[in-house]
Amino acid sequence: PASVPASPSTAASPSTSPSTEPSDIDSNDAMVTAGRLAAKEVEGGTVVSIESERDGWEVHVVTADGGEQELRINPSGTQVTAGPTDDRPDADDKAENKQFAGVDVDFAKAIEVTLEEVSDGLINEISLDTDNRRVVWEADVSSDSQQRTVQIDASSGKVLSNRIDD
Repeated sequence: PASVPASPSTAASPSTSPSTEPSDIDSNDAMVTAGRLAAKEVEGGTVVSIESERDGWEVHVVTADGGEQELRINPSGTQVTAGPTDDRPDADDKAENKQFAGVDVDFAKAIEVTLEEVSDGLINEISLDTDNRRVVWEADVSSDSQQRTVQIDASSGKVLSNRIDD
């Protein structure tokens, strides 16, 4: 039931109000918009994490050579406020980043699958990780008064777990 593409309500409009309106940061659509913008900013890059911050979104993008760029994006996801800046990964991180750069399920599909699993959820963070030598998307989700973690196989898009955090 959840729609991933950004809707017109998340489109940028000139404003003189502060850029920290909760309605923007508290939006799964704005998260997708921020990820798409970051992917455009780092040519050939793969978005590996998007996290809600007090002042917008922190997005990490890796390249096929294992490099990693960090971008800060405004709450609506429509404007880069800082970066891209080189995150300077060490050799182990570069090896992991190369593995992440080739995933079949991108961040937008992972968000869509997460919202199918927790339909009333607000995703606070989604990131690629390895679990038992498998690349997975891990989403931290607020739903009702619960915090949940949803884990999705980054090759198949299959939900591997949906658990309530302690």
